[in-house]
Amino acid sequence: MTRQSREAGQAFPIYIMVVAGLLFLAFAYFAVGQASMKKNEAQTAADAAALAAAQDARDEWSWPGVFDLGEWDDLLSGRDVGAGSCSAADRLAAANGADSIACDADFWPEASYT
Repeated sequence: MTRQSREAGQAFPIYIMVVAGLLFLAFAYFAVGQASMKKNEAQTAADAAALAAAQDARDEWSWPGVFDLGEWDDLLSGRDVGAGSCSAADRLAAANGADSIACDADFWPEASYT
């Protein structure tokens, strides 16, 4: 006499649920990785654009300007040092496939770009 069990085939639905859960986790890790990569790319483009503005401001105050006392006064007081340097930031951002939304130059207490 054989005994028939009603539990035959119960592993298949559990297997489907486990595979679906693993696929969901793989998709979630992929999505988080993509978002992290895009954030890092945007941060790198923003840092490079700010650096380009700062370098352009430094280049505006070049060697012949060293002997002009009016430029020294502007530099030491933080006025108009590299005021047109945001265009360099815009150019570098465009070259990196990014958009420059705003370029804020802060000249006091020291020149910096955001």
